[in-house]
Amino acid sequence: MTDRRGPKLDKGASKRFVKAALANNNDKGGQKKDGHKERHNQKQTRTSGTNKNANSEASPKFSRFEEYVSKEQVVDGLKTQIMTKGRIRVNDKNFQQAFIAGGKVSPRDILINGIQDRNRALDGDSVVVQLYPKAEWQILEKDANLLGCRHKHWKLAKFDSHNLDPPANKELTVRAFGFPQDTNKRDVALFVLNNISEEQVFLHDMKGSLKYADIVCNEETQARGVVCQKGAKFKGSIDIHMHRGDGAYLDIDTLDPMLVQPLGKVVQVDVKDPNRIFAGSLRSQSKDKALFVSRDFRVPRMLIESRNCPKGFFQNPNAFAKKIYAVSIEGWPLHSFFPKGKVVRELGIIGDIKSETNAMLLEHNIDTSEFPPEVLSTLPQPNEEGHWDIPQEELQKRRDLRNWQIFSIDPPTARDLDDALSIQSLEDGNFEIGVHIADVSHFMKRNTKLDDIASRRATTTYLVGECFPMLPRVLCENLCSLTENVDRLAFSVVWKMNQKGEILHEWFGRTVIRSCCRLAYGHAKQVLENKDLDWSENSFPVIYGGHTSSSVKEAIEGLNKIALKLREKRYKGGSLRLDQVKVGFDIDPMTGLPRDCYPYKMSDANRLVEEFMLLANMAVATKLYKDLPNLALLRRHPMPAEIQLQQIAVTCKKVGIELDTSSSGSLHRSLQVVANSGNSVALFALQVMLAMPMKNAEYLCSDGIDEFDELRHYALSVPLYTHFTSPIRRMADVVVHRLLAASLEGSAMPYTPEEVELQALECNDRKEAAKKAQERSANIYMCAYIKEKGELVESATVLKVQDRSFDVLVDRLGVNSRILLEKLESIESFSFSPYSGLEIRWNNGGGDESDLAKPQNIKMFSQVKVRIKVAMNSNMRMDIVSELLPNDP
Repeated sequence: MTDRRGPKLDKGASKRFVKAALANNNDKGGQKKDGHKERHNQKQTRTSGTNKNANSEASPKFSRFEEYVSKEQVVDGLKTQIMTKGRIRVNDKNFQQAFIAGGKVSPRDILINGIQDRNRALDGDSVVVQLYPKAEWQILEKDANLLGCRHKHWKLAKFDSHNLDPPANKELTVRAFGFPQDTNKRDVALFVLNNISEEQVFLHDMKGSLKYADIVCNEETQARGVVCQKGAKFKGSIDIHMHRGDGAYLDIDTLDPMLVQPLGKVVQVDVKDPNRIFAGSLRSQSKDKALFVSRDFRVPRMLIESRNCPKGFFQNPNAFAKKIYAVSIEGWPLHSFFPKGKVVRELGIIGDIKSETNAMLLEHNIDTSEFPPEVLSTLPQPNEEGHWDIPQEELQKRRDLRNWQIFSIDPPTARDLDDALSIQSLEDGNFEIGVHIADVSHFMKRNTKLDDIASRRATTTYLVGECFPMLPRVLCENLCSLTENVDRLAFSVVWKMNQKGEILHEWFGRTVIRSCCRLAYGHAKQVLENKDLDWSENSFPVIYGGHTSSSVKEAIEGLNKIALKLREKRYKGGSLRLDQVKVGFDIDPMTGLPRDCYPYKMSDANRLVEEFMLLANMAVATKLYKDLPNLALLRRHPMPAEIQLQQIAVTCKKVGIELDTSSSGSLHRSLQVVANSGNSVALFALQVMLAMPMKNAEYLCSDGIDEFDELRHYALSVPLYTHFTSPIRRMADVVVHRLLAASLEGSAMPYTPEEVELQALECNDRKEAAKKAQERSANIYMCAYIKEKGELVESATVLKVQDRSFDVLVDRLGVNSRILLEKLESIESFSFSPYSGLEIRWNNGGGDESDLAKPQNIKMFSQVKVRIKVAMNSNMRMDIVSELLPNDP
């Protein structure tokens, strides 16, 4: 975990930037260009500016940050593509690094390296970034090694012969680099410089100084070694360009863009939320200032003046040390690394579930307020039976499916039932299959107060044991919910299919339905697993509408047969699924504390429902894009981070697992090979690892998209996809319903392309926040569970091995954790090899015959034993900590 006072650099680590490594080796070499000198000064200032002993802000005469540029400069910069716009993401493990999407500039994200280049932007802000010159962009050494710079034969580029013997202080630029494969010196790198002849290259010993040297080489022969030394040590800046493994010289403009890391700095910020509030703790900084330390590593520390602190804090700061506070940013002066903060309120005690949950909700800006009375009063009122009577004029506008055998399959505790299924056998041997979705848009009209609130919430947030709905509960749980034996308004997709799951015809439209029964996933699971099931048992639901248990059972089995065909076809088409560990908790109703935890496993019943929901979403996406090519709200899934994906493939190859990462389909087939081998441990861990380079799916408006492939969904391997099936809990689905209805009915369009895009951005932001809140809620309860047990000893699978640490996945708990070997007192010594992993020798008190005397090897997919406990991190937040234990003899 990175200290917020500054990153601790490991100069020997393979992750370092080559450029930074060369600069370190040449620290005595001459003056740098103004740009390099400025960046060097920034690093020095950054270190001093965030020192833990700094008790005051910097002098106002010295600006830590640059002024933001004007709107006119932004317009010009965007036009000339020296600037780009995007939402900034701060690395949650290294707050010095932030990124925005590369867009048209690069397939890789643009790196904003350091606090000063981030220029007061916070995670989630919309920013304008000015790109640094390409000569200052970087190539990661790990990426260069991965993608083929090590090879035997070199063809060096021919430059114009001039300035053969440059002065010692002349600045030179490296034009290519690599590691000669035919030498045992892995610490030697070969470089080609500009401003010199094609026969002169530059040999750099990574452990020594830089020198000029002649190499015997041409386009046909191999670079063999140093012939003579030209004398003067190299002085000047080093900008690295790449020499690819096929032997062909490439400069930065023709280099594979995936090898180049673009760099930029923030020059304009559109603050995400000026009233944003953060949760954290207070520390005494000086006699009249407190230091606020956010629980989120991405948030800067803040200085809080005494007038904005809790009463009595400076008299006894220790009395406030275990409390969580909500703090707002009052301003951020140019001359200070620290924003100014103000305490808004106290949230509770660190470690208490309710207090931790309140802090988490605040951090992610989850709206937990009740809907105002003026909103609720506009909704239809239930009748004496608690239901709503559908007006006759509304019934006449819809297709009446109330006599169809329609039923829902949901979790047993679900109250917002927004989807139902149906299947009917036709005389020609085909089937009529329907997906029926709650018609929320009928109750929530465009540009109303309710529409405004739901548009801002954009999603329901699910936590452990509670949820904060997007819509009022009277809509979620009553008026819209597809409750059994009650007339409900729906939006349906109905297909005519053959037994192979091939679509012969499809229909979209508004309907009225009456569900005949409400099934839980467990009910459908039993039907699929037990053909002799006796439905008369009390545990099964009542069936209404004159339908029978045998007909419902037959429908579930028929739907499952079609679902299997659809899934088979989808995977053949290149679809990819990466199952992740989901943990549920058994909560004590008296104390609210978790008594136990268990992994949540999908069954065939879950997959049955999922398959038809996917099919409906794809069908609606295609229909919308066909009818409204410039207005469709779609959901795309970008390609994963290629470099990270290939790194995983290279690492897996060392342990005998071949991963084809060329497409989602090839990756799925590779996983199937692992699954068929019976290596469930490797399969389980691989799916967790492969989820890391995957990018988030995102909503967007189809307007202005130049290339059709930009709309593609990578994981599903389909050209068009959207969300239609969950309007009770997702605003995106409501927008899709409105657009589809307008298209089908020929009515006025409810949105402009700009409004669709703005809603898409809000949905993306709120969906990500809800996901993080859900994950954090599970972490809070997991910490409470482990704390209650004292500590746990669990089996874990190694995911990643580094020279001083390794990452594990605790199998039963679904917890990812990093184990730092230098912190383990019971280890006598350890060594690392990139090929064989870590070798650990335990401290056995000198007993040579003990099992502890045997070294323990740690490599990818190794099974290890770990002790799990809870500890306070440096930001005063409860975290799960893993400690390696010796394997049983």
